Amino acid sequence: MDHAIAFDTYAYVKRLRDAGVEERQAAIQAEALMSLVEDRLATKKDLADLKRDLAIIDSNLQRDLREIEAALKRDFAATQQNIRETEANLKRDMAAMEAALHRDMADLKRDIKEMDGKVELAKAELRKDIEATKAELRKDIEAIKAELRRDIEAAKVETIKWVVATGIIIIGGVAAINRLLPPPTAVYWQAPPAQATPLQAPAGPGGLSTGGKAGSPGGTSP
Repeated sequence: MDHAIAFDTYAYVKRLRDAGVEERQAAIQAEALMSLVEDRLATKKDLADLKRDLAIIDSNLQRDLREIEAALKRDFAATQQNIRETEANLKRDMAAMEAALHRDMADLKRDIKEMDGKVELAKAELRKDIEATKAELRKDIEAIKAELRRDIEAAKVETIKWVVATGIIIIGGVAAINRLLPPPTAVYWQAPPAQATPLQAPAGPGGLSTGGKAGSPGGTSP
């Protein structure tokens, strides 16, 4: 059975009119509100249907929530499993990388050691080559010195021969010139003859020399 709700349209109109709304407009609004209330007002049957629908919706919602929760649990478990597998794979990969790194380090150390040995061997070979080169250079220098000494001695001998030959030629030339020229006349040096010095006569009486010249007092002409 439907239960109608009493709605005093007159009081509603009066209140609108007191609020300043025209009476005709207030009556129109009251009729519209009454029609709306009658159309939208739920009955007990509607409420029962609504409760049943809400119960169904709640049941469905609970079922959906349980399914979602179960799915989330499954997804979470799967995610955890994936995480564990990923972690295990990462650990395995890291262990493999670490082992490979250790191997590479060992190989690198071995290569460095071999390179050090090769470098030392190369240095020893280089030192041997340098010493051999020095010895060869010393031998070459000594050979050059000996050759220079021989050349100098030969030059000395040639020079002496040339000097001797030149001297012989000069002496022969001088001898030839002497044979071609007449022998020189011997010139002896003589002292010049002594000049005669006139003797003076002894002084006579009166102090006159007998050999005096005329014109002197008390003198006589010769």
